[in-house]
Amino acid sequence: MDDSCNKLVCARNKNLFELEDIITDILLGLPIKSLMLCKSVAKNWRRLISSPNFKRLQLLQSQENPSYVFYPYVCLCCSELFLTKVHGETTETIPGCRRHWCKHMICSFNGLICSISYKSFFEKKVHMGIVVFNPITQEVLLLPQSRLSAEAPKIGVAFGSRMNGYKVFRFFNPSGKSQDKHHECEIYSSITGSWKGIGSVAYNPSSSQHICIDGTVYWFIKSVRNGLIIGSILAVDMEENFSVIGIPVEATLYPFLVSIEGCLSLVAKNVCDNIFDIWILQDSKKFIWVKKCTAYMHAFNIKEANHVTALKNEILFASGRRYFFYNMCSKTWREFDWGRDFQKRVSSPLVYTESLLPCNGLIGS
Repeated sequence: MDDSCNKLVCARNKNLFELEDIITDILLGLPIKSLMLCKSVAKNWRRLISSPNFKRLQLLQSQENPSYVFYPYVCLCCSELFLTKVHGETTETIPGCRRHWCKHMICSFNGLICSISYKSFFEKKVHMGIVVFNPITQEVLLLPQSRLSAEAPKIGVAFGSRMNGYKVFRFFNPSGKSQDKHHECEIYSSITGSWKGIGSVAYNPSSSQHICIDGTVYWFIKSVRNGLIIGSILAVDMEENFSVIGIPVEATLYPFLVSIEGCLSLVAKNVCDNIFDIWILQDSKKFIWVKKCTAYMHAFNIKEANHVTALKNEILFASGRRYFFYNMCSKTWREFDWGRDFQKRVSSPLVYTESLLPCNGLIGS
């Protein structure tokens, strides 16, 4: 009798696990907007969608079909963000958050978006507000207030592929004079939820424009001899190890950092007008760069671009009003048609994947 009961219980549990696997597969096939609605259908669906394993599977699946996310400045009454698929010509909206944050997006990772804002205080010092938000879940995390700076701080977000949190690096000038070259760095950890200072640093990024590849953040550093041009690249990994990478002299004209096929790459103006080069870093220790290709820009000049990003086999050049895509395989160009609604300036596009991750980036929370 006991054996029969045990067999019955095991068979029932096996059927429940199989049923849950089937429901998981069905839910993973739904658009993420529909997933948010499904959480209200049944308690077991809510539990399943909220589980760490489901969040992980959904993000891994979403990473296979990334988009570009941007915000149209012209829509003064709008707090929505817009997505455009890589090979499509249409956009779709996702909920944003306060327009104040959407306008200054600087980084997108694992479905989360990092934005900044600056507020001037007494004695010409600057305070930076940093927020991380998930447009899908509508969760918003305002990072703790950090130290004042004599100039606009530079930041970068380091994150890995294991979905185990992230770190925000903030470079600032603690003195009361903006001409002072003394800079310090402090680091925010999403695991501890607090900042820690690491003191003075030898290098200061030229801006907050950065990229992150496999847990290492990269910024441009201005040349010591000529502060008007880029001289090298600053790299910091998740373990907080700093290094400097030299770049080819030919790539110092209007360069942009991009990730191509998971490698640190440069898109820079060629010595000839309306031509740009793509460089791939082959050896970071020996500063060996290989020129991947050279392309002609028939209707656009890289000098006009304020942001360049790469996704799969395409490079996107954005001027704020016009977006041009260059296909590295077919060596062809196309311009994104905004239509009537987007004739004015929009934010810099970021590569984006939809996810259900919380704002601390931890898969188990």
